[in-house]
Amino acid sequence: MRGFFTFPDATSIALHTCVFLSMQPQGEYYKTKAIADAFQFSAHHVAKVVRTLVKADIIATTRGGQGGLRLKRPPELITVYEIYSAIEGEYEGEYCGACLLRVWDCNGHDCLIGKWMKKTHDETITLLKNTNLPTLIASIERFQKE
Repeated sequence: MRGFFTFPDATSIALHTCVFLSMQPQGEYYKTKAIADAFQFSAHHVAKVVRTLVKADIIATTRGGQGGLRLKRPPELITVYEIYSAIEGEYEGEYCGACLLRVWDCNGHDCLIGKWMKKTHDETITLLKNTNLPTLIASIERFQKE
């Protein structure tokens, strides 16, 4: 069963790639294949996601035998929201909190479920904007200990 909050494959690959790179010595380059192998992703799909992250100024690449990819900025300066937005597109406007029920008479604005969805959505966006890569890694490590 899928979880309530899920990310598309490309977003998952982007997050895994950035977490992987942030856990390595900074300034060193890593091969796309190493990342694909570490998470059992398709190397082709990782390369496609990396191109998007390069355009978003999150990852830097270099060619050649010693080439590869690395984070373009320190991990502390890269948020989960920035990575998410690079792949999924920038969040625009205000989420109306449409009702989950899709009932014709429910426009979502006066609906209890719609209000809850809007609150949950807004809190999630805030969380993603306030979570940088080291904070995400610390959370992952805490979950692994539980």
